[in-house]
Amino acid sequence: MVAKIASDVNKPDGQCVVAGTREAVFAFMHPLPLRKVPGIGRVAERMLAAAGCTLCGDVLPRAPQLAAAALGRAALEHVLCAALGLGATAHPPPPAPGEAGRRGMGVERTFGDCSEAGALEAKLREICETLAQHLAAEGLRGRTLTLKLKSSAFELRTRSAQLPGYVCAAEQLLPAALRLLRAELPCCARLLGLRVSGFAQTAALPRGQTRLGFETQPAAAEEPAMRCARCGAPLAGEPEAALHEDWHVAREVQARVRAEDAAAARASPAAQPPTRKRRAERAEKTEATRSIASFFAKAP
Repeated sequence: MVAKIASDVNKPDGQCVVAGTREAVFAFMHPLPLRKVPGIGRVAERMLAAAGCTLCGDVLPRAPQLAAAALGRAALEHVLCAALGLGATAHPPPPAPGEAGRRGMGVERTFGDCSEAGALEAKLREICETLAQHLAAEGLRGRTLTLKLKSSAFELRTRSAQLPGYVCAAEQLLPAALRLLRAELPCCARLLGLRVSGFAQTAALPRGQTRLGFETQPAAAEEPAMRCARCGAPLAGEPEAALHEDWHVAREVQARVRAEDAAAARASPAAQPPTRKRRAERAEKTEATRSIASFFAKAP
């Protein structure tokens, strides 16, 4: 944790060195605002400020007040460890057979400021292909796709989309990724990234076979147990098939509602072109208005 915070102190061209002693860690951490600690956001910052803690050095002297505040046990332990300069040192237990073992997998690239839509889409295609290779190497399939975009003004934007099924191939990820990117255009970006999460908690896909030279050859994917009769998407089982069918039904309902709205708009009198009779009535009203205006203009 100390290394993560120190790496952000003298950006972009400097470095920050914290010695591995208790005194050096305390001297570095205590003057820092609590907001600099990973995991402490705006809400936690306000709660800690209400207890009189704005800096890391305020935490230990006010530990009784923090214990009485509306902080959970895990949050209180995290704040106290941060004040001592202690980060997480325990590794999570290994995943059980059939579990994904991680929450998500992503790839991102930084480049010079770019505002051309074609160039940004080309970079996104490269990222999508790289991410698909990583997913295939780990034998993972996900259902949630998240786009990460950092503008030239260092403004971070994210957009997510729910995919119709658990996928890992680039040709399945790319259409949704392009839709997310086009929703942010036009913009000038300096970073693009894609992340897949919501992995299927089923038997993992076959891992790639590692060869000499650290190259990875993905193994051929097994034929899925089920496929959607409408679009042919691979399905892992009955629960996923039911969710996938609900997705199709929702799409149909949305399309029907849009079609009904469009038909109602076309049928409304305001949207219809004026008939000959209406044009004549408008002309009469316009002529009458002009006559009245002329009469009052000539009046003494």
